[in-house]
Amino acid sequence: RGARGEDRGEERRTPFKNEGGYQHIEGASIEDIANAPADQRVLKVGSASNPKKVAGSICHITRAGGPPALLALGSVAINQATKAVAIARNYLIEEQVYLHCQPEYRDKKRSSLCLHLTEVSNLKPGTGREVELTVSKNTNLESLAGAIAGKVREGVRQAITAIGGEAVAVAISAIAIAREYLQDDELDIYCMPKLIHVTKGDSDEEMTAMKIKVAFAAYGDDVTPV
Repeated sequence: RGARGEDRGEERRTPFKNEGGYQHIEGASIEDIANAPADQRVLKVGSASNPKKVAGSICHITRAGGPPALLALGSVAINQATKAVAIARNYLIEEQVYLHCQPEYRDKKRSSLCLHLTEVSNLKPGTGREVELTVSKNTNLESLAGAIAGKVREGVRQAITAIGGEAVAVAISAIAIAREYLQDDELDIYCMPKLIHVTKGDSDEEMTAMKIKVAFAAYGDDVTPV
């Protein structure tokens, strides 16, 4: 895709690593961020951020220079960032641009998350009937991460459904931990969040939920930017 494709070629992803080196450009315009080097193509997302506006920024930056990274601190911000990714993915699919998200902790204390966005090909969705993991705000992070990692090792198709902002933050955080668990297996996770409507229990009332499909690749696989 011309210059944009060439720029992405220079951003070939290495196996999982802490991305704390990202540098957010304080006070920069979206245009400045879009034209910045990959490690400065960063958006900060806070608890008060508007997901639709963040999604618009993601789309603009992706079209101009390549997908950005989102920095989020706290469960509310993580939820807003994930919503923004889901909305942006929906916008960009119409242009045949398929974003994937790789959440990772930025420090050993696990206090801050980075959602690295990338557009890659040749991922493995898993095989067989899709296994759905339902997450609540009370779901144990390590247990969920272990379940996700285990299904990746087995090559099982899986998706995570979360209702409510805190549950979404738990799901994304668990995926970040699952990526750590899979390092020794030389496998990595790419996820695809999507907003869906569900009914809860016997009620006919519809609720908005987040469905996060999980794909994976081995470190040696060709998942270079498209």
